[in-house]
Amino acid sequence: MQELPPALSVCPPVSQCAQYAADRREEEKMCDHLISAAKHRDHVTANQLKQKILNILTNKHGAWGAVSHSQLHDFWRLDYWEDDLRRRRRFVRNAFGSTHAEALLKAAIEYGTEEDVVKSKKTFRSQAIVNQNAETELMLEGDDDAVSLLQEKEIDNLAGPVVLSTPAQLIAPVVVAKGTLSITTTEIYFEVDEEDPAFKKIDSKVS
Repeated sequence: MQELPPALSVCPPVSQCAQYAADRREEEKMCDHLISAAKHRDHVTANQLKQKILNILTNKHGAWGAVSHSQLHDFWRLDYWEDDLRRRRRFVRNAFGSTHAEALLKAAIEYGTEEDVVKSKKTFRSQAIVNQNAETELMLEGDDDAVSLLQEKEIDNLAGPVVLSTPAQLIAPVVVAKGTLSITTTEIYFEVDEEDPAFKKIDSKVS
């Protein structure tokens, strides 16, 4: 009886192995790209939430803000938002902004010599005195028009331009206050008329 030859193992062609390895590399590259894009989106979303929280905490129109805490200068930076052409065309408030004198002082402390630090401190102190005097003069002048313009500018910085502004009355328990209702693209504000005789008669504990 004739014996059969042993079975031979069949290997796929080399071209198929190379194609399979190339496909695997493309799949891994696509997975890495998707993971990186998701991380980037999460990073952008987290930065936007952080900036929003900082604006709430630092803006004087917020819950913890006050007119006395307002700064003479508002600092701005480019937002991470991009249009369809990948252009960053929007500014947002920068809570960590600094003046030129402050930036020079920080750079001198970190990288400069002792002489540079002393010189920068003198420049910073003189600039701070000038800013303080300018702010004091602005508060002492008491120009109603200037104060009104500053308040309108601050409202614009907080929530965009005013879309509608109209006289209105705020009705609350035992209180009716006359004032102005302002509507922006994202917020609604009511500013009471403190010169109204009815408002002056209201008990300070109620208002």
